Amino acid sequence: MLIATGSGELFLDSFNLDALHRNHTFEGQSEKMCDISIKKNLICTGLLYAQYEGVKAIENNNEKNWDEMFAFWNGVYDQRVDSRTNKGGPGSVQSSRDSDFGTSFKEESVTALLAGQAAFEEHSLGKLSDAELSAELQNQFDRFNRANLATFAQATLKYSLNYAKGGLDSLSRDKNWGEGYTYFRCGAGLMDPAIAAFINSLLDPRDKDVTDVTPKEVHCQIVNKMLEEADIGYGLTLSNLNVEEYLPNIRTDCGIDSNVILVDPNAGGDSGGDSDCDVAGD
Repeated sequence: MLIATGSGELFLDSFNLDALHRNHTFEGQSEKMCDISIKKNLICTGLLYAQYEGVKAIENNNEKNWDEMFAFWNGVYDQRVDSRTNKGGPGSVQSSRDSDFGTSFKEESVTALLAGQAAFEEHSLGKLSDAELSAELQNQFDRFNRANLATFAQATLKYSLNYAKGGLDSLSRDKNWGEGYTYFRCGAGLMDPAIAAFINSLLDPRDKDVTDVTPKEVHCQIVNKMLEEADIGYGLTLSNLNVEEYLPNIRTDCGIDSNVILVDPNAGGDSGGDSDCDVAGD
């Protein structure tokens, strides 16, 4: 489903085309929802390209692929080309969510990317065999994927609450709803399949309308599903996401027992809080 077993063309290209033309799966949706879905799907595209390059780097022990993995994740790199340095890629979303939740998942991604680069250097000096290099790259790739899953799970939780707030005008609701669903899609293929399928059925706005929205209902169903399964994916739990930092009322809102841990005592602080991209906010 979604990305793990779905068609790449349907997952990325058709989603963008339908939103661009406001037809097929986006028939009847507002311009605001369609615009934000296109913009945020570009970030999903960057993450999927980064993952593709990571897989190729491991398969071929190819340093060029590892460099391109960084490029697709980071977004704009050279301010001489574009002043929005370090914007427009998944890494920018990681900055924003780390700022919200008091975590350091962007730092974790950077650490994984640098560790992979160091492994290539060790290999070039004859200190790592081909097999050892491949194994180390896989370890760092898993680390990178775990950090990015954490970020987009945090985004899913944030926007599943925000789009359903009482008193929002219809365009603000559509912006938050489209943003949250598209961010969910970015990390869906890294999630536990049962959680991903459950969230997709609840959060996809294209087969629902505003009369389906009850404040906090979908948000709390997602929270409780994440608690129900052993982990969200890559061993992550809600406590790793440090959810109570950004969602201080989550226990009361969602009826969570006081003995459930929702704060990470090892959370790494603030990675910056940049907007994901200048044109679309965070």
